Amino acid sequence: MKLDFLVGSYSKAPDGGIFRVEADTDDLASATVTLAAPADEPSWITWTPERTHLIAVEERLLEDAPKIHAFSATGNALTPTGTAPLPGMQACHIGVHPHHPLAVSCHYGDGSFALWQVAGDGLPRQRQSLRQEGSGPNRDRQDGPHAHFCAFIDGGDGFLVADLGSDAIHHYRLGDPATDPAASYVGSIALPPGCGPRHFTVEGEGARLTVACELDETLRIYTRDGDGWTAAGTVEPFGPCDVEGAISAIRLSEDGKFLYVAGRRQREVAVLATGPGLPEVVARTEVGGRTPRDMVIAPTGSLLIVANQDSSALTFFARDPDKGTLTRIGGDVAVPTPSCILF
Repeated sequence: MKLDFLVGSYSKAPDGGIFRVEADTDDLASATVTLAAPADEPSWITWTPERTHLIAVEERLLEDAPKIHAFSATGNALTPTGTAPLPGMQACHIGVHPHHPLAVSCHYGDGSFALWQVAGDGLPRQRQSLRQEGSGPNRDRQDGPHAHFCAFIDGGDGFLVADLGSDAIHHYRLGDPATDPAASYVGSIALPPGCGPRHFTVEGEGARLTVACELDETLRIYTRDGDGWTAAGTVEPFGPCDVEGAISAIRLSEDGKFLYVAGRRQREVAVLATGPGLPEVVARTEVGGRTPRDMVIAPTGSLLIVANQDSSALTFFARDPDKGTLTRIGGDVAVPTPSCILF
């Protein structure tokens, strides 16, 4: 299978930034990795809805002047169209509206998140800076809010933000996207103290959430009733955790039948079958690298790629679409400190 995709990283310009990987799964040793665009620690990258522009956020401290980048995409070329200062520090994610030129960046360091209007050149202009207060019992990791992930729901009428520091998922509703898209606070889902919600998947336009909680290594499932949410149960994809956990990414297969959860501490991916009840673990697979920070299912559905941050390598797995299980494909691809994979 021939592949062409982009990788965000914790590397720095001029030699680091966003990388392009061109590979053939029949011969991974011949893969080429090139610098698609220089940037400083662009830990998360994403396309605008029409895929004409790429947006990247730098996960840096405020004293390092972190930026949000925009690039136009023509063929294999990424051409810079501008940058803007990020209003918060250590931005680790940006979620893009499914239809309108809007995005929300999450800033782990100070817990803030910002609503952006994306201009025709792809460059976001800040519309609103938001923040919810709160903390948790883990003094080292939950001294205050730590916004980690955002996803739009209800066809783009609102969005949810995972706050690892305050053990909450915050719900906001947008105004008219065309005239005044300002976001208003609806409410929050209170998760168990100390669990540390990091990422989540959304099913049925927000009817069901599966929240990957980093600190206690659980999946927390919530179902929706209007603007309220009900806890439906808890799953431990790697078994009981009696230390500070390190779950990272969670991905849902396109058909909704399987969940994939990365455990940095275990160096594994857990495979869970979904259904009307709680997800059930069907397999655990070693990733073949250190600190699996992100992973993605390729558009064909038959391949999963894992970004192993601390071993600076991508590992590849054939995916059985019927059983959900993973089989390692020999040959890694070296990419400096990969943090995000984007097709």
